[in-house]
Parts: sequence; C-alpha cells; structure tokens
Amino acid sequence: MRRWILMGVLALGAGVSAEEADEASHYRGVTLNDDQIEALGLRFAPLEPVTEVKGYAWPAMVDIPLAHRDLLAAPVGGKIRAIHVVHGEVRAGQPVIELESAELVRLQQGWLDALAQLDQAERRFRRAQRLRKAGSLSEKQFLAEQTALKEAQTAVKTARSTLDMVGLTDTQLEQIRQSGQLQRTLTLTAPKDGLLFDLQVERNQRVEANAPLGRIGEVGEVIVDVDLPLAAARRVRLGQKVVIAHQPLSGRVAYVAHRADPVTQRVKVHVLFDNTQRALLPGAFVRVHFIEQARGVRYYRVPVSSIVSLDGTPAVFLKEPAHLEVQAVEIRYRDNQWAIVQLRGVEEDAQEVVSHGAIFLKGMMEAAETDTGGG
Repeated sequence: MRRWILMGVLALGAGVSAEEADEASHYRGVTLNDDQIEALGLRFAPLEPVTEVKGYAWPAMVDIPLAHRDLLAAPVGGKIRAIHVVHGEVRAGQPVIELESAELVRLQQGWLDALAQLDQAERRFRRAQRLRKAGSLSEKQFLAEQTALKEAQTAVKTARSTLDMVGLTDTQLEQIRQSGQLQRTLTLTAPKDGLLFDLQVERNQRVEANAPLGRIGEVGEVIVDVDLPLAAARRVRLGQKVVIAHQPLSGRVAYVAHRADPVTQRVKVHVLFDNTQRALLPGAFVRVHFIEQARGVRYYRVPVSSIVSLDGTPAVFLKEPAHLEVQAVEIRYRDNQWAIVQLRGVEEDAQEVVSHGAIFLKGMMEAAETDTGGG
C-alpha cells in the first residue's frame, strides 16, 4: 500500500529568498496511506495552467463615444410642427422633426430676389457689351456694369449656400425657383444611422436658430467608462483586454486619464467595445474585468476549496509522486468557485491539488507541529 508523507515548505511569496524559504516553517511527520486518504475523503483537482488572469470586477457605465455623437439642432428659428421619432433606432435620411419657420420663408425669398437681381444684372451687362462694341459706352460705365454683375452673382451664391446649410435639397430649390412657391416647413432628418436620444422639444414649441433638439449616436461601438483606484490604474495599459462580467464580450483599453480626480483619487479609463449586435445599451451599468497576460510567471486555476490559510499565508496542497506538499500561493483572482493563483517552484510532475479535505490536512499539520514543540 502506498504511503504518502505530508510535508512542505511554506514559501512566503515575493521577496523571500530560497535560503529563507528553506529555513521557513517545516510541517513534517504526518504519514498517510491510501486507506487514510480515502477515510479523510480527500479529493483532488487538476492544477490547470492559465495564460490570462481575470482581475476583480469593477463597476462601469456604457456610453457612446463623443466622436460618434451628432447634435440635432434647429438650423433656423421656428415652431415644432411634428415629431416623427421620439427615441430609438433611426436611419440616415429618416425624417425626425418637422419645423415651421418664418425665417425659412425669408431666406427663400431673399434667394429668389437675388436671382431676379442677377437676371437684371446679366441683361444690363449684355447691353453694356453691345454698346461698348459699338463705341457708345465708356470704359468706366462698362466696368460698373461688370462689377454689378459680379456682386449679383455673389449674392445668389451666398443665399444659395445659406439654404444648403439650412437643409433644402437641390430638387427642392429647383422647384421653388420654377414655381415661386415658398416652403414654410423644414424636415430635419437623421444625419446617420444610429440611436436617437435626449429629445428636448415638444410639438408647438418655439425654438431659436441653433437650439439643440436631440442627439443621435452611433452604437456600433461603445465605450465603457471605468473609474479605477490609483493602484489598479497603474497596472492598466493601452490595448489591454477587458471583458464584461457574465457576458461573452471583450474590448480593449482605449484611454487612460493622465491625472486623478482630486476628490475621489480615482483615474478614468475608457474601454472600447464592438457593439454591432447591440448587446450593450448606452447608459447601462456593468461590471468589467481587466485581463492580465501571464508573462514570465505561472498562473493556475484551482478550486477555492483547495486554498487554506497557514500562518496567515494562503496555501494549497500539491499531490506529487511521493508525497503531498504544501505550497504558498498568491491569489490573483477568486470568485465563489474558482481562484487564479501564482505558484513558485512547482515541479512539472505536480499536476493536482487537494480540492476537498484540505482543511483536515491543515489541522493534522498544525497538530503535528504542536506535538514537536512548534516550528
């Protein structure tokens, strides 16, 4: 029958040399056979290497990046005649708000007046060209008519540009020019595909020019806004992987503030997430984990039940070919079932930890230590 010797050296983590570890508390003298292990109900779990460490969950809020937001504003003053969309998804060019505006009427009339003046200026200039050719018009008079024509052309371009900025299309302007009928209402459309939110007006409300009416945001990408304590923020780097708790979503750190909030002593971090599936709703609160890559160290996933505290240091019991050995660990993450731990000096053939009954082994080791007069 195989005999298992319970032994170990408790390496107390970073900063402890190999010599100091060898001189640390030795727990020896407890010998177990297979029947005793079975009687104690010891069970074992694989020592699973991991390449990523999921940090603790931090509260965060989903938001739309500023670069992806558009303000829907009134280009002219007037009265809200109709609201076609109150909130939710909109498509580029979709009607959102209908505005009735006397200012719009004045701008159109000004453009038509400028066109009429341009027509007169062109006729006068053509007449001046004929008279000049016949020698019956002075150079000064010809230049005056030429200048008047350029001024009329500039006035038309200015009036037309203003109507373009207001939002009238080429088709609408051509209809106005041909019919002379002025348009009293202006339909404000969505400038892009996105989400309409923060609508600030009601029907029949009067608004001034450039007054904000609502906002439209692209939600194909969102940011998750996290405020981290200083110590945690120092470990964050641009491009670092971040996951949403309890959701199969991952993003990347896009921004880390260069100063801390003087009141809260926290640092703002923005994480960019793809949101084409609309899994994240702007304004929602979530919890996120910052993922650390295991570079140059060994991380393992073990059951929480395998971890005990020896002299205030977390430790696990490793199952090796000839014995069970206690080994100190550094806990990097834990939840109700699993923990990610860092182990030092683990032999390659150590592949299991005691997952059930570790507390009994701890008691046996402490009793053996008492019997021998302490460590």
